[in-house]
Amino acid sequence: VYFAAYQRDESTDTGFVDIVAPRLVKPDQLPDLTTNWPANGKTIGIGSAFAIPALGDALIANLSSMLPGFMLPTFSTSLPEAFYLLTLAKRLYARLGAAATLHPRDAAPIYLRNNVAMTIDERRQFHAARQAAAVA
Repeated sequence: VYFAAYQRDESTDTGFVDIVAPRLVKPDQLPDLTTNWPANGKTIGIGSAFAIPALGDALIANLSSMLPGFMLPTFSTSLPEAFYLLTLAKRLYARLGAAATLHPRDAAPIYLRNNVAMTIDERRQFHAARQAAAVA
């Protein structure tokens, strides 16, 4: 599941702060949000994973126990509605003015993926551990 969690924070330029930066996780391994989320926070789950029974059930089971007042989207696709996206865009524009805008040619998605390749340091550690195990 592609997962992220944001909290309103009026002290930031955008009005939001990352509680969990965007990442790829298994539904049963969702990050624990209880230490970072306010008890009175309104929580809304959005995303196509909620529309898939197995994933949606796992997300609901994990998130509803961690987050008081958890609300699922009421629309059939479980995706955000344009009205809410525009509301966020208007709010951001009111805070930052033209600095909040981005030319379409400069827009880029955030790519998330499984760790399919080790870094050089990870490879060194892996090979060192393998050699140590072979010697033992």
